[in-house]
Amino acid sequence: MLLKLQKYLVFALERLKRTRRRVIPMLLSEPARLLRFIVTGGIAGLLQLGLLDLFTRLAGWHPIPANMVAFIVAAQVNFLLSTYFTWRDRQQQERLVTLWLSFHGSILGTALVNNLVFIVARMAMPTLLASALGIAIAAILNFALLNRFVFRQS
Repeated sequence: MLLKLQKYLVFALERLKRTRRRVIPMLLSEPARLLRFIVTGGIAGLLQLGLLDLFTRLAGWHPIPANMVAFIVAAQVNFLLSTYFTWRDRQQQERLVTLWLSFHGSILGTALVNNLVFIVARMAMPTLLASALGIAIAAILNFALLNRFVFRQS
């Protein structure tokens, strides 16, 4: 019984290694960039929604400044995650400061879109749903800007 379990474990580990060798390059490929962007943006979006809820419910902040502060914090997390996971292959060390400034310029522009959508949508829907709508629209615009201008292929 123990020998059979050991053989099964060795087989499973070998299978996992082979799968990992195929899956990781696929996840780091150009076609998977949008998927990586969505995952890192989703993490930042969840952080923003969590902070918004925290600021409005526990701290008693007005929703508009709470959404702005939550967006700024989430943008910093998004920068760290996306430069490492989404755009790592397009980074150039000599352009790192330019990338940071360009990324945050893009974030600033999409933050305005995010908050504009949030303010308008908040009139018709709950605060967190309005923020999620703002995040989604800003994320689509942000990917287009980052892909085309900030982290463009050299």
